[in-house]
Amino acid sequence: MKKPISIFLVLGSLQVFAAQLNSFQEVHDAVKNGQKLTIVSDFSKCNPAIPNLIGSFSPSSVIATNNFITFSDNHFTVNNKKAANQTLSEFITYKLNDNDTLTLSMKIIYLPSYQIESEGTSTTCILKQGVNFFAS
Repeated sequence: MKKPISIFLVLGSLQVFAAQLNSFQEVHDAVKNGQKLTIVSDFSKCNPAIPNLIGSFSPSSVIATNNFITFSDNHFTVNNKKAANQTLSEFITYKLNDNDTLTLSMKIIYLPSYQIESEGTSTTCILKQGVNFFAS
């Protein structure tokens, strides 16, 4: 009888649930409590809109103040219209402000020269409209 109960307890404890965060303060509290964040963006609902683009990202490092939360991502791509079939690095910064707006800014770094694109791209999303935060 002990084996089925212990197996149930182990399996039951492996379930992980992500809670949706509905405000800057809830995101701030999650960071303060060491919870892992996942951000899901529907860029067609941001300004300026980027049609047909939905992304999910889980930052490994987050910095929080009382007025903003910031994190970044850097990844390689060959799927960019600005330089077809050329390997690029896309450096993206995210900044969630205390008014529940997230500004995403992207710079392209051309490889192998490491030349940084002079103009970046940015868009602004509103929490629970174009962007959702989850904590686990």
